[in-house]
Amino acid sequence: MAKKVPVPPILREPVETEQIVREIRDIHDMLDDISNRIFTVPLVVLDVDQSGSIGTFALRIGDANNSVIAVEFQVKSSAGGFPGTWSSNWTSSTGVIGDDTELIRQVNVALQEGHNTTVKARVRYTDQLSIVQEISKVHTFDFDNVAEITGFEVGIEGATANISVSGDEDTVSIWYRLCGQGEISAVLGFTGRTGTFTFALDDTAQCIEVAGKDSNGQFGEWVQIELHKVGVDKILKIPPAGFDGISSALPYDVINRWYLFSDNTGPSNTDVKAEVVLPPGVTITDLSARLYRANTSTTASLTLFRITDLASTVVASVTHVSTGWITGSTSVSELVQSGRSYYAQVTLDDDTLKDEARLGWIEIGYSVPSFEEAI
Repeated sequence: MAKKVPVPPILREPVETEQIVREIRDIHDMLDDISNRIFTVPLVVLDVDQSGSIGTFALRIGDANNSVIAVEFQVKSSAGGFPGTWSSNWTSSTGVIGDDTELIRQVNVALQEGHNTTVKARVRYTDQLSIVQEISKVHTFDFDNVAEITGFEVGIEGATANISVSGDEDTVSIWYRLCGQGEISAVLGFTGRTGTFTFALDDTAQCIEVAGKDSNGQFGEWVQIELHKVGVDKILKIPPAGFDGISSALPYDVINRWYLFSDNTGPSNTDVKAEVVLPPGVTITDLSARLYRANTSTTASLTLFRITDLASTVVASVTHVSTGWITGSTSVSELVQSGRSYYAQVTLDDDTLKDEARLGWIEIGYSVPSFEEAI
């Protein structure tokens, strides 16, 4: 049998060198494949400019892989939300999506006084896994930087004014004061663009000023709200059945419930009274009564009393001075205040017979305060 002879190391080197070369080539191929598969996300740069009442919103897009599929925008010019519909109707466009690696999209928007105008845009592209991704840009244009009052409503409840005020997008708080009150420290305010405050009114005309304050603590223009007091006339009518006798010894009766008379054979005196309930803040302006006298020897009169701390004071009275049925009246100026109460007293004096003095009804005219406004 032939004996195997070992191959010297020098003879094996070409084989090992070829293997190394192949491995190096494989690594190069792998690196080339990785290089070919590297994905670059689009680069989006926002440029904005404002000139007068025009705002310019521009996007500069670097799209090395031509992965961009859409560039769209929305605009809102009020305190509400965006319209919800995306638009690709740009004012100007440079570059074609899918062909060019550099794209420019620009939209010009008209700015509105008293409102901010906001533009938001999205760049949609497909990534290396064919998933649609999105890059967003947004900018708010401000027509000015002044906090301005945009509206108010006034509601009157008795002698209180409820005033609701709103400001523009620059307004971070709202302040109010009496007109002509110069010290800013004396004003009252609340945080936010909208709010309501109450204000006590008196008999004189009221003038209130409101203003917005911006984020820098600067006041905008003070807006005046003038409230002028006016009256809404009303009547409280009390029929005969609404009266009660003051004393059981002085009986009275009501005929078919349309008039009241003394049920004593004259000469006699019958007094009846009725509570008069009116809210504080109203002004009594008139006192009237439907009265009857059979002759001049009888008495038919009405007196309105005010009670304060158990003491009564005559406010006004109406007295029948002729005969037959009459409607007597007198003017009154009595402000109803808290802590005061009122009652009406009717006196009917017969001569020799019953039913010689009668009461048909009484009416109390009063004015409810109201206010009209003007800027």
